[in-house]
Amino acid sequence: MGWMAAKRRVRRTIPLLLLWVGPGLLALGGVSCRPAEVEETAAPPLSEEEMDRLRALPYLEFAEEPAGPQDGVVVHDPDRAWPGYTLFTTRALCRADLVDMEGRRVHSWVDSGECSVWVRGELQPDGDLLVVGRSRGSRRWLQRISWQGETLWRRSMPVHHDVERLPDGRLAVLTMRSRAVSELHATLPVRDDGVALLSPDGGSLLEERSLWGLLGASEPGFSVRPITGEPPLDVFHANSVEWLDAASGRPGQVLVSMRHQDAVALFDWRRARLLWSWGPGELRGPHDATWLPGGTVLVFDNGVGRGWSRAVEVDPASDEIVWEYRAPPDERFFTRSLGAAQRLPNGNTLLAESERGRAFEVTPEGEIVWELLTPHRNERGRRAVFVRARRHGAEEIRPLLERLQ
Repeated sequence: MGWMAAKRRVRRTIPLLLLWVGPGLLALGGVSCRPAEVEETAAPPLSEEEMDRLRALPYLEFAEEPAGPQDGVVVHDPDRAWPGYTLFTTRALCRADLVDMEGRRVHSWVDSGECSVWVRGELQPDGDLLVVGRSRGSRRWLQRISWQGETLWRRSMPVHHDVERLPDGRLAVLTMRSRAVSELHATLPVRDDGVALLSPDGGSLLEERSLWGLLGASEPGFSVRPITGEPPLDVFHANSVEWLDAASGRPGQVLVSMRHQDAVALFDWRRARLLWSWGPGELRGPHDATWLPGGTVLVFDNGVGRGWSRAVEVDPASDEIVWEYRAPPDERFFTRSLGAAQRLPNGNTLLAESERGRAFEVTPEGEIVWELLTPHRNERGRRAVFVRARRHGAEEIRPLLERLQ
C-alpha cells in the first residue's frame, strides 16, 4: 500500500475492521477495540489541578526503569528504513552524537564547562551546532559550536527549548519573560513565552512576538487556559517553533507547540495574527509540531496523565486526525515530557521516546524498521534521557565527514 493511501488509516493496537466516519472511527459488527479478556476500565479523568501538578514535574535526566543489556541499534531493516545519520542531544551530559544506521558514532559535540543541560542541539549545513543551553546557575544561552568543538559565539538570553535556522540565515528561537497579566492571574506574575528572530552572526535580537499578545487578542479567539502552581505561572510552555518557507505555500507563518495549553498554533508573523489552532481535548502535553509538505501537521502527543504517548498527523482544513501511531500495547510507548516526531522522505516516521533513551522509526502501517537505545548511562545503569532525535540524509552528512573529519 502506498503512503498516500496508507496515511488515512488510523493505526490501532488490535487488528479491527473500521469505518471512517468524519473525525472518528466506527468498529463494524460491534467489535471492541480490545479483546474482552484484556478490556480495561477507563480511569476517571484528572482534574485541571492534578494535570498541572503532572506538567510541573521536573524533567528526568536518566530513565526511571533499569536498562537491559542491549545498547545502540537493536533493529535495522535496511530495505525499509530511510538511510542517513541520526543526531540526538543528551540533556544531562551536555553532548550531541551523530550516529550512522548501525549505531556507530561518527561525530560528537561535548561541553565540559559550566553547562548544566543542553536543551536542544540543531545541526547546521556547514557542520556547526546551534545549542540551546542552561548553566548550573540557571543562566540560559544560545551557542554556536563548530564541527571541531570550538565555541564561535555564545549569547546569554532567556531562550528555551528550540532554535531553527531560516532560509536567509536568521534564527528563530523561543523566549520566556516574566510579566503581569491580570487576565490570567490578579496578583501572580506569569511566564509569557515568545518567538524571537535573531541575527545569524552572534544572535542579536531583531524582532520578538509575545504568545500572550498573539493569543490573548485572537480572533476568532483562543481560550488561554489558566495554570496553577508556583510563580511565575508557566502558562504556555512552548517547546517547538517552525518557520514555514515558500515551499510550504505559507511563507512567513510560524508553527508553535504549547505543552501547557495542549495545543499547536499557526501564526502570521507580519500581521501578528492567529490563523489556526488545535489540540485541547485531544492532545496531552504535546511537543515538536512540524508542517508536512502535504499541508498537514505532525505532532508528538505525550499523553500526560494518560500513561501512553502517540504521534498524530492532523489536517488543519478539517481538524481531523488522518494518521496516528500508538504502540501495541499502548503503555509500551510513553514519555511524559520531551519526545519528538519527524516525517522522513520515504513516508516513515522517526520517534523519540526521550525518557527511556529510545528512538525508533516506523512505517506508515506502524511497523518498527529501525530502533536505537542510547549507550549513555549513569552509575546506576539507567539510560540517559535525550531531547529528540533527528535523521539527516547521507547526501547532507557525507560531505561534512569528508571535508571536516
